[in-house]
Amino acid sequence: YGGTAALLNSVAWVESSAWDGRYALVVCGDIAVYAPGPARPTGGGGAVAMLVGPDAPLVMAGPRATHAFEVYDFYKPRGDTEYATVDGKLSQDAYLASVDTCWSRLKAKLGAPAAAEQLGLNGSPADLRAFDYVCMHSPYNKLVQKGFARLLYGDFADDATAPRFAGDAQRWAGVPPANTVGDREAEKCFVGLAKPDFEAKCAPSDTASRQVGNCYTAALYMNLLSLVSAKASSLIGARLLLFSYGSGAVATAFTLIGREPSGGSALALPPASPFTLERIATTAQLAERLTARTCSDLPTLTRALELREERYGQAGYEPSGDVGALALGTYYLAAVDELHRRTYSRK
Repeated sequence: YGGTAALLNSVAWVESSAWDGRYALVVCGDIAVYAPGPARPTGGGGAVAMLVGPDAPLVMAGPRATHAFEVYDFYKPRGDTEYATVDGKLSQDAYLASVDTCWSRLKAKLGAPAAAEQLGLNGSPADLRAFDYVCMHSPYNKLVQKGFARLLYGDFADDATAPRFAGDAQRWAGVPPANTVGDREAEKCFVGLAKPDFEAKCAPSDTASRQVGNCYTAALYMNLLSLVSAKASSLIGARLLLFSYGSGAVATAFTLIGREPSGGSALALPPASPFTLERIATTAQLAERLTARTCSDLPTLTRALELREERYGQAGYEPSGDVGALALGTYYLAAVDELHRRTYSRK
């Protein structure tokens, strides 16, 4: 959730009387590694950088809703390992319950005329149908599918008599969302019911996360980059629903709207073009960069993680890993001295 906290703080700064005209730079990234077991295949790593300033092609608009509560679903109580202590079932339930709460609170706020006007709802229902695309925090894609289905269940809880919910869904009519978290039959029903909307609204954002794996605080914004890379200028005028989650736990739902910049920002000075959605997609070259990666097998990954385990917390050494596969311009750890001071080099 740290990336979202940084983004919200940066937006608040740019909107404030303290803003001095500079851009804010938000960089969110992490490495998700796990001890041997079922969680290890979901691991990954990545980073996303975002510029925050005026005349942006993505605008944070309307209200946002946050939910925070104490839960030991994923935490790091030990100083001798970087591996987290994970309660998988509890973590999944905490994620889904956070979707429920944030979605319910956001819809309640969108019921206010001023908020609805900001998003251009023009009398349309403040439900999932109001959003063109959805980006969600993605520990693994199956959980994203379940989380998306919770959005639909929230709409069902508000109006179970709607024709789109006819059929098997009526078994849960009148059942509050909180009572169905962990209900596998309800999950199966609503994941199936949500599938067409998921493919249209959410799947376009999962290109990177399906290939990279979890990268914690960068995950949501890697999905946003995937969406921009896939849709580019077609996002102009589109409403994007974003859901951010961090274990422990805190979550926020908020909205972005795509727009065509006027070209009045510093990023549009000659010879550059306006900082458009198309320009982001072209500059990021997401598909090309994913294709250009070096493929490694499972034993190579295991050896790399074993080396990390051996070196964790140590001082006075130089890493022995191979940097040959690193892309040009990559920064990498060159040494850690006896006082744990780290030195980096660039390829």
